[in-house]
Amino acid sequence: MPSMPKWMNNAVENLLSSKFRDVSVTETEYISENIKRVKFSGNLHGLEYAPGYAVSFRVNDTDYRNYTPYNFNKVTGCFEILFHIHGGGPGSEFADALDVHDVMKMLIPRGRESFTFRNRYKYHYVIGDETVLGLALELKQEAGKYSYEFNGVFELDNHEVPEILELYGSHVPKNEPHKITEQIMCDIFDGVIRKDKTAFYVSGNGTTLQYVRKELKQLGVLSNQIFAQAYWIKGKKGL
Repeated sequence: MPSMPKWMNNAVENLLSSKFRDVSVTETEYISENIKRVKFSGNLHGLEYAPGYAVSFRVNDTDYRNYTPYNFNKVTGCFEILFHIHGGGPGSEFADALDVHDVMKMLIPRGRESFTFRNRYKYHYVIGDETVLGLALELKQEAGKYSYEFNGVFELDNHEVPEILELYGSHVPKNEPHKITEQIMCDIFDGVIRKDKTAFYVSGNGTTLQYVRKELKQLGVLSNQIFAQAYWIKGKKGL
């Protein structure tokens, strides 16, 4: 999201107050050195929400950042976010500083239609880095409602994270996208997924996304089975 002057952000919050809800932090936990789980509570009644929708927080005077919640429960008023803390940017500084009882304004959920759960597919396969873990948890939960299969391949610094989150799938090193393709080929060959009955959700690093989408098509995956949205691109601020 683009930076705006402090006065303009203040005006937006006042003029579009219906687009914001106050939420408070109720729990925080570092599940790894650079991934922080934060639980929030607030009035979520009347909000539209589907897996893959984004919320935003004002991380400093001039900047907002988008995040993907999971376990979003309108009845209890609770949801969680997995923050990837790295690089010392404003989003990372904001997330690192979050503590229990903090209160802030949240820009209400809005749709990333790319990641709406496609229940016409029996297999659901997520591809991405630390920034897609919340999305993966939501899609896994949705797949479970239909007794569908969930899997994925994640490029991570800490390969223990999926096990901690009970996200079943494979992991590969960062910045080696060909290994993602190799793992997908193995999963197809081993029958973990059926190529023609799988929805592929690709996100995270925009450069990796472009490579993986091209490779999936080379493997014979149809364009209408690939649902893609970059969460970040090196050198660009807060997509």
